[in-house]
Amino acid sequence: MINENELRIGNSITFDGYDAKITGISEGFYEDDKFQPITLNEELIQMFGFNYEETLIYGKSGWFKKLEKQDHPTFLFFNNHLQCSILISSEKSTVNHFIDINTEYVHQLQNLYFTLTGKELDIL
Repeated sequence: MINENELRIGNSITFDGYDAKITGISEGFYEDDKFQPITLNEELIQMFGFNYEETLIYGKSGWFKKLEKQDHPTFLFFNNHLQCSILISSEKSTVNHFIDINTEYVHQLQNLYFTLTGKELDIL
């Protein structure tokens, strides 16, 4: 079951066994066990426009997506175990900052992306 404070209009979920996008929320919406989260996998990450690199950062392999309109070059990064991090790099030094984020499901990734960019993350 999905916590009601995790969902917003535009999120992708599974409804009664089918992938769906939330277009509105009504009374009792969250009490329906037909709504289930979609687990992130490599295929979905690629469909969201993430690119795979063999040795992206410090010899780490994974998928990345550059976030637009940030003060410093910022990326969302998934390692080969599908653990998500935000990478903030500095143009003036070699110091990079990793912030690990719990994103097991598609709606969590969509919410994170929207929070960071103000834009929806949809399948390409």
